[in-house]
Amino acid sequence: MKGGLRSAALALGLLLAASASADTVFTITLNVNYYQDATADRVAPAIRRHLILMRKHGFRADYTFTWLAARMVAERDPGLFAELEAAGMGIGHHGANRPPHPNPIELVQGKSWDAAVAAVREYESHDVDPATGALLPSLGGLLGLRTLYGLTPLATGRFVRAPVLLVAEEHGARMMVGLASNVGASSAEAWFMGALNRPEHADLTVEPDAYDPKDGTQGAAAVAALASALATRSDGLHFGALLVHDSEFVGGSIQNMRASGVPDSRNEAYWRAYETIVAYLAARPEVRVRTQRQIFDAAIPEGAITAQELALAASNLAAASTLPLFVETGDRRLSLARALIALEETVAAAGSGAAAPATAGAVSVLGPRAEAPASLGTLSLSRPDLVRAAASSAGRDGSFIRSTVTVGGRTLNAAEYLTALARLVASGYPSEVRVEGLSLFPDGTGAVQDALTRLQFWTYEPARFAVERLR
Repeated sequence: MKGGLRSAALALGLLLAASASADTVFTITLNVNYYQDATADRVAPAIRRHLILMRKHGFRADYTFTWLAARMVAERDPGLFAELEAAGMGIGHHGANRPPHPNPIELVQGKSWDAAVAAVREYESHDVDPATGALLPSLGGLLGLRTLYGLTPLATGRFVRAPVLLVAEEHGARMMVGLASNVGASSAEAWFMGALNRPEHADLTVEPDAYDPKDGTQGAAAVAALASALATRSDGLHFGALLVHDSEFVGGSIQNMRASGVPDSRNEAYWRAYETIVAYLAARPEVRVRTQRQIFDAAIPEGAITAQELALAASNLAAASTLPLFVETGDRRLSLARALIALEETVAAAGSGAAAPATAGAVSVLGPRAEAPASLGTLSLSRPDLVRAAASSAGRDGSFIRSTVTVGGRTLNAAEYLTALARLVASGYPSEVRVEGLSLFPDGTGAVQDALTRLQFWTYEPARFAVERLR
């Protein structure tokens, strides 16, 4: 780092030392891509240089690979994956929007849930021709990562769709990336389809554009922006992310899968800018760099719902005129899917004269798999009919919430059924409850790009973290 930049970073650190009471957790991620030309030979050395930088500062980072990128690296540096894992680094998967085409996001467009899942399962089981995108008979995808290289990526993303995430979970993924920035959620600190999204606050997320060396500042502007953002953080837990693509270091074009033509001097300038930001994070006393695995291990699992939480959930749902994104229960917030199962179990128990189960809502289910229209007008539903529906688990279809439910011979969608159960419980089991027609899509999901993913926001549940596990 040049003397001027070193002095500027030091001055900013001293100026903002008073903000160190906040807990700020950063992830550092290097996304690795595939190249068809000599650029491929530069990738493994760049990863090793990055690993040396992480070791220098005592940081653990995450390295994410497409299937083709993993094969490319393994062919040129067979011991690199084992070295990354031995150093405590995380391994992740990305590639849903990466070439060649069609990629998984393109494969699922316009398909039903079952057809989309089948297409992604096939894709993640086969090698792919990088020139044509055609699937090959040989092993590849996520199955190839597991079988050939012993890699089970913890997280997948960023540009994910619900069927893509489901298949990644079938291959062991427990996290995702980009729920807010790339999928459309209002917050990144949440569970979605049973996977924990990597939490990140927008003003603490540093992407390559923020330290592009074309202006000659070599990271100073990004450091200044980070310092400003950190200065405004109140006490509590905050999340940031430092992201980089190997393309910035090796001069590659992600989309063309070949050299981009930029001079080596620009690649070196990117390295210097990046090293400046990493050094700044290392100098901040309140910043802790953690892997996605460490963040996942600090998340508090969402288990059974207490009677008090269920009463609050029923009351809040009963009073709502639209379908909320999640259900408030005081300190905890429940997904719609978890709330429906808990209410259904409770109503079924009440109908048989039993106490509400202590494990109400402990079973995790996914959201509806197909759209269903709102009912016209107001529905009047009797207590016996709702109890019978609950006793038969009418709202559940295996591991999914049903899009539509039949209650007393009347068909209503899952949102209306959930509201009816909530009003039955909140009102002390009256002889009849009334429900207006409701959209099956939760509030706040209008920016989500496809219906299948939007429906899975029934599983959206704000996450809680044990801060002490991140210190």
